[in-house]
Amino acid sequence: MQAPLYYRAAEMFGDSSFLCPAFQFAAGLHRAGVPAYLYLDRILDPVEVATGYIVPHTWDTQAVWGPSFAVNYAALPGAISYEPSQSNAAIVPVVQAFWTSFARSSGNPNIFRASGTPAWNKSVGGSFLNIETNNTRMEQISSSLLEKCAYWADLAAETRQ
Repeated sequence: MQAPLYYRAAEMFGDSSFLCPAFQFAAGLHRAGVPAYLYLDRILDPVEVATGYIVPHTWDTQAVWGPSFAVNYAALPGAISYEPSQSNAAIVPVVQAFWTSFARSSGNPNIFRASGTPAWNKSVGGSFLNIETNNTRMEQISSSLLEKCAYWADLAAETRQ
């Protein structure tokens, strides 16, 4: 585990470098009439969480390609939560259906989505798909993140973001 300020700095870096620019970019695409679909990967692997990994970056790779095809480069040794009967096994067909629907339908993740899953709406006004095992849902950007993004937008010229 890291010191508390490490996690605070990591959150600030993530907000300023990834989350806020993604929402700003999606808003620009929407204004230009181009559909954008945002998602936030909140799939947590118990082994990787226990080691102190706080950002599940690329963890969804195992769900997209299947655990037997992505585990060697996307997960720590022993991180097998996407395998059948493990804690994240249920998210694999959900993620695969969204991604293959997007590819098969020329950009619509909903046409071939898995039965019983929520529609993945276009990102309008800060909406995004929260991808989480057994709890995937559409959400709106929180007011606190909106405030943070406004702050980072004001500093964009200075931070070159």
